[in-house]
Amino acid sequence: MTSKIRASLIASTLKIYPIKGYGAIEEGEHRFCQISTGKCNGMGKFLMVWRHAGDGWQLTRAVSYDHHPID
Repeated sequence: MTSKIRASLIASTLKIYPIKGYGAIEEGEHRFCQISTGKCNGMGKFLMVWRHAGDGWQLTRAVSYDHHPID
């Protein structure tokens, strides 16, 4: 049986760095929660690269790493 999991941002860890002429880098940590039980004990880090395109933003790369298993 596969358990469904959601990632929830840990707001205090969010950092955004502008990249002149391209867009921005977003980094932070997220907590993994089992949807069926609401139990949240797994954690990981993420890095996203955004490109500013016209009037909007496009996600160009997303990396999730340094995961700790959910019990």
